[in-house]
Amino acid sequence: MKHKKILVVLVVMGFTSVLLMGCKNDSVPATLPNTLTIIFDSKGGSEVARQTIEVGNRVTKPTEPTKKDAIFDGWYNTTEEYDFSSPIVKNMILYAKWIYNKEVSPQNVEGIFEGVAKGETVALKATGKWTASDMASLRIVLLENKGIRIRVDLSDSGLKEIPIGMLRSCSNLESIVLPASLETIGASAFYGCSSLASIDLSSTALASIGDYAFSSCYSLARIDLSSTALTSIGASAFSGCSSLESIDLSSSKLTSIGDD
Repeated sequence: MKHKKILVVLVVMGFTSVLLMGCKNDSVPATLPNTLTIIFDSKGGSEVARQTIEVGNRVTKPTEPTKKDAIFDGWYNTTEEYDFSSPIVKNMILYAKWIYNKEVSPQNVEGIFEGVAKGETVALKATGKWTASDMASLRIVLLENKGIRIRVDLSDSGLKEIPIGMLRSCSNLESIVLPASLETIGASAFYGCSSLASIDLSSTALASIGDYAFSSCYSLARIDLSSTALTSIGASAFSGCSSLESIDLSSSKLTSIGDD
């Protein structure tokens, strides 16, 4: 009987030792870290020093980096712009977003996006005089590079018309500035440009907008036609523009409008 009691005691002691050893798991820290590290990836821009921040404090917004032929457009945590007013709770890498400035002419349209990665933004400034044929070439390049966000300035292009369907389905087009010489926007010219949030027509000689010209431009919130020579707007010109809040026609000479 005495031997049995000794055996039971030894078994219990051994089991307790196993439990205690199991509690000493190196993968579980005894205490949480008091500081966190923020790394700034400038994506090829000037170097930005990393920061060590106490848990719960806020990251100090660093001096903006610089990069040749590009404009800094904020710090992003993967896809969203980082909010520097929020307290930090984990290690992070913040990535610089750049807008690349490029001049585009009818002669260099084809290779204009060489070296630009998907997800980046390019601001194109048109140089020289453009024709409808040149615009058709630009459309092809825009459609071939849908992963790149694009802003276009045609103010010096001399264009008088954006022909029928010319920029149709260019879903990566975010903004466009049109020339003072512009008189006509053809039917379906911007149809399906779902990212188009800004279009500058304020200084144009625009007289007519064709059917479905801006149909399904979901991001377009406002359009100013007050300083144009506009006389006609085609049927369903703004149909499906679910974000559209206002169209300013205050000084126009509008005489005909479609079914919208």
